[in-house]
Amino acid sequence: MKKTFLAVVALPALLFSALSVADPHQSGDIILRGGLSSVVVDSGSSSITIPANDPVISPNTLSVDNGTQVAFNFVYFFNRHWAFEFNTATPSAHDIQLQNSTTSVNVAEVSQIPLTFSALYYPDKSWDFKPYVGVGVNYSYFLSEKFNGAAADFDYKDLGFDNSFDLAFQVGADYQINSAWSVNVSARYVGANTKAAFTVGSVNETSGFSKIDMNPWIYSLMVGYQF
Repeated sequence: MKKTFLAVVALPALLFSALSVADPHQSGDIILRGGLSSVVVDSGSSSITIPANDPVISPNTLSVDNGTQVAFNFVYFFNRHWAFEFNTATPSAHDIQLQNSTTSVNVAEVSQIPLTFSALYYPDKSWDFKPYVGVGVNYSYFLSEKFNGAAADFDYKDLGFDNSFDLAFQVGADYQINSAWSVNVSARYVGANTKAAFTVGSVNETSGFSKIDMNPWIYSLMVGYQF
């Protein structure tokens, strides 16, 4: 009975070892990845502040929607457990809505590029499935801010977003297809708190702003190559 039990326990482990194609990571290993990321904004809306306290405009809010990016990252291993990761992506375009109690209008768009530097920890053994966790810092660079034609109805113009610098956290996993190629999935939470400034008014222009806590979740699917 004891021998039967040991055989039942040992057989899956032997099969797993036979099928495994991945050794533990070593110092100096490098992985380059590329794929798609979906940027899901956590809140992305905030009340508009007008110093003149215009009674028509003040109740409105600006909100930012989700976006999609082509993402890339670079991973360098210090040893089998610890690695450094740099992650970036092509600009993701986000529509901006102007909302009040009765209506929502798409009035502008902004593009955003994340630059994230993280320390990764792999509880890595000779597994083809290699999970990890990470923590780091993110710099969100905003560009191509512009109001569109609908904003003219509300006398909005001169849109600008402040870049942001905040913490980032992630969980992810690589699955080794062979000794060089892998598939990666990850979920990354990024602090991205920004301020959208603008002017409003067709005659006497007034400066206004909206503090927006985007704080997106970024879900990625990538293919990696290990050197």
